[in-house]
Amino acid sequence: MFNSKSLKALFVFAHPDDIVLSCGGTVARFISDGIKVYNLELTLGKNSFSDGSDSRSSESRSSANFLGYQLFQEDLDDGDIRFNLNLCKIIDKYLVQLEPDILITHFPQEKGFGHQDHFAVASAVVSCGLRKRIPFIAYSEPLVNFEFSPNLFIDISNYITRKIDSVKLHQSELHKHYLSESVLRARANWWALQSNRLGFDEKKYSEALSIVISNF
Repeated sequence: MFNSKSLKALFVFAHPDDIVLSCGGTVARFISDGIKVYNLELTLGKNSFSDGSDSRSSESRSSANFLGYQLFQEDLDDGDIRFNLNLCKIIDKYLVQLEPDILITHFPQEKGFGHQDHFAVASAVVSCGLRKRIPFIAYSEPLVNFEFSPNLFIDISNYITRKIDSVKLHQSELHKHYLSESVLRARANWWALQSNRLGFDEKKYSEALSIVISNF
């Protein structure tokens, strides 16, 4: 589907570890396939339950260098991102500057199942992306999968180790169970099974996307 080396992909997420946790394998595959990858990180994660330093921002730069994508960091208030004019102006600035063909963001979850920042970011990204006529827009897989109905599965079997290693660079967050290697592998195994119902293969791994719009 993404077979042109001239393509540019912009991932827009709220927090420093969001991109590698939800779609680090897809990022690694895109880069290997010659797609230029950018990540817009809208907060520095200052209000995390971690040590309160700038470690999360530094860890994010390390994972960007490791995987090979270009990182842009804003400093919105972690935990209080609002879907408003200011947020849309920030996103629009990068859409104009980078002119991406592919735009990927959080899956919007309400009713306490997802982070409030994720919901605001997803809403703004889709609104801005549709107005800018971005050819492909999609939601990435959330941690909790209620109401998430993916319709595109990216085979990351050759990139699962790079995904895991990129997540491990976020040392300040590794106390959270969903960043463990066993959980990451289990989730990616599950999505691989959903994309190929002929049988389970423990060596197959996928990440899931829900397409908002595709004009490819």
